[in-house]
Amino acid sequence: TSSNERAVSVSVFRIAGQSEDDPLLVQARNGVKRLKMLRHPNILRYIDTLEIQERGQHVVYLVTEKVSSLDETMGSVVSSMGRTDKEKYLMMGLEQITSA
Repeated sequence: TSSNERAVSVSVFRIAGQSEDDPLLVQARNGVKRLKMLRHPNILRYIDTLEIQERGQHVVYLVTEKVSSLDETMGSVVSSMGRTDKEKYLMMGLEQITSA
């Protein structure tokens, strides 16, 4: 690596279809186009995509900033909260999602 490069953690999403015009892949490509243009603190940051043929399938790989699953996040954060705090936390999360 050069002195300008740095290691970062990323998440990689794999979307596969049987043909190049598979509806799932069409949706993935459209989503990638939109994600590339978006800059919002509540939306994943796009890093890169790669589209290849792999084992007879057409595959789109989407690379984003590191993300953890909602189950992981909710399990670790909410487990130590009381009921009222849990509800407030969930409401705050829903507000963040709807304002994005």
